[in-house]
Amino acid sequence: MKSLVIAPFRHDHHAQDLERLDAFFESDSMFTASTDGDRLEVALTRSGTPHKRQFQLLLDQETLNDAYVALVDGAVRGVIDVRFEAWNSRLIINHFYVDAPYRRQGIGRRLMECAMELGRSYGAGILWVETTNVNYPAVLAYRRLGFDLCGFDATFYEGTSAAGEFALFMSRRLD
Repeated sequence: MKSLVIAPFRHDHHAQDLERLDAFFESDSMFTASTDGDRLEVALTRSGTPHKRQFQLLLDQETLNDAYVALVDGAVRGVIDVRFEAWNSRLIINHFYVDAPYRRQGIGRRLMECAMELGRSYGAGILWVETTNVNYPAVLAYRRLGFDLCGFDATFYEGTSAAGEFALFMSRRLD
């Protein structure tokens, strides 16, 4: 990789590049959830057919909070957007994408380090993220970045194009 710079998102400079990010993933593994009375269980399973998804990045100036972009040779190749919730000292990751051809090159780690630094400046003790149960590559990436599974919501995507999937929640301590 040539020149990597992490910079605050600027709508007038970065919005068009964000629209070109390839947020595709493919996986033949997914998490399943079951409940039995007072017991909840999430387990990793392999499926016979790969699950493919192209996330549509619906980011605009109004929906971004504290957002940063990863620039490689001046072009946006990743983005992270976070917001701080003071009541529980939690920094929530709203959006985190790395352009598919640029993954596994340290861009995500650098963006996450930027978010962690920002979280500490706010006094956050926890970094928290949600992803879909079918995005096993994201779960693996978050695990490499120090996150652990901490919960799920089987109703999170009802009424959306992802109905039938469920949300996995992951967190990591910032201390």
